[in-house]
Amino acid sequence: MTILAIGGGGFDSEQPHRSALDRYILTLTPQQNPKLCLIPTASGDSLFRIARFQKAAEQLPCQPTTCELFRPPTRDLADYILSRDIIYISGGSTYNMLVLWREWGLDKILHQAWQQGIPITGTSAGANAWFQRCSTDSFHGELSAMECLGWLPYDFCPHYNEEPERKPTLQKLIRSGNLSRTLACDGGAACLFTGTELTQVITTSPTASAYWLDEQGNETLTNPQLLTI
Repeated sequence: MTILAIGGGGFDSEQPHRSALDRYILTLTPQQNPKLCLIPTASGDSLFRIARFQKAAEQLPCQPTTCELFRPPTRDLADYILSRDIIYISGGSTYNMLVLWREWGLDKILHQAWQQGIPITGTSAGANAWFQRCSTDSFHGELSAMECLGWLPYDFCPHYNEEPERKPTLQKLIRSGNLSRTLACDGGAACLFTGTELTQVITTSPTASAYWLDEQGNETLTNPQLLTI
């Protein structure tokens, strides 16, 4: 069971050097030319996001597809999702995404996919979803804590080095008890979970990493591996 939580970048990125994350994502499955499925719910199924994903994916040895809830690809979402080789979740509003997933039952389908061994990855909202709680700007653009799906027994913060307000706000959320032990991930870095255990942190830049913050907000640097693919 594999989850790759990306702090910022991946197929959503406009920064060319982060395309190493895209290539790494394809190594999460042994399948050749894998069926890679974008779920862009967090962006409201934005056609711009979908086109950017397609443009990036078409440069790689994979079969890009999309599962849009505003324009469902099929009546049987479970059959569609469970026939993919890798699931990629875009960024956007974590709150709106989870509300829609629950209404459509997509949260349960994705849990089944994860349990069956289909790798799931995503950036920002697409990384937040799997943790107990996250730091999100889903509410009026102000950073706050919210409950997520809880598959991984930690809290999470994306964009740790990309948005100036992330670090001080995260400290406040932890010290107030709104978040507990938190994994904070920089843009260009990603956290690989096997089951519920963090097994590797990868990065596209020597200056990007991930950090554990304890209940007092103290930071511990992980040991990231610089991508060379």
